[in-house]
Amino acid sequence: MANLPEKEMTILASGHTADDVLTQQREAEAIASTGIDSYVFIANRFAKEDEGDDVLLKNAAKVVKAVPNLPLGVYECPYPYKRMLNPKVMRDLLEIGDFQFLKDTTCDVAKMDEKIKAMKGTNFKLFNANSATLLESLEIGANGFSGVMANFHPELYQDLYQLFLAKDPKAELLQDFIGFYSVAECQIYPVNAKYYLGTLEGLGFGFHTRTRNPAVEFPRNRQLEMDQMWRLTQLWKKQKMHG
Repeated sequence: MANLPEKEMTILASGHTADDVLTQQREAEAIASTGIDSYVFIANRFAKEDEGDDVLLKNAAKVVKAVPNLPLGVYECPYPYKRMLNPKVMRDLLEIGDFQFLKDTTCDVAKMDEKIKAMKGTNFKLFNANSATLLESLEIGANGFSGVMANFHPELYQDLYQLFLAKDPKAELLQDFIGFYSVAECQIYPVNAKYYLGTLEGLGFGFHTRTRNPAVEFPRNRQLEMDQMWRLTQLWKKQKMHG
């Protein structure tokens, strides 16, 4: 995707999975060499769960050297453990590299607000991964959405952002819809997302995965839940077209 003749999007990518710093550097170099626009680190890879922020920052400083010419991001990934970045650590990361993107997974607007205030005046932007708090987070200065549900109906998140910018009261109605249906994350992801896109959206791929068993975990009633979400999504899009 990074080498398409006419790039129509910014490509952010990650390969930050290893435990040791040296391998993390090699991963970053390999992904960066593909021509991506930005490299995203995983917060919990910089330090073990029982290690402090000093270790995190020390290791981050080493790994970042592998991609000196790229804008950087960081994702508070919940696996294998969830490592939250406090405002001080975020400010310290700015001293280490050109960090511009945070995928925030706190699901807590008050904590997001603290981070947004800490990043004020910098290029470090917060993108909320939680659907239910999205509109509220936009209202306090979050820059957008970066979450699982964009793998189902990303166009609704674009609509919500535009409605928010226009101060359109329909933003609250759309927020109610996407917030409620974000429970799909807790169903059988990513099987349900592949079913939604491949079958319902007609992209033509199956919904088998390496980590889940759809034959056991994705019975017809679960598929019907996705069918119903898809039909309501189409209803929103139809109403949007007709004003």
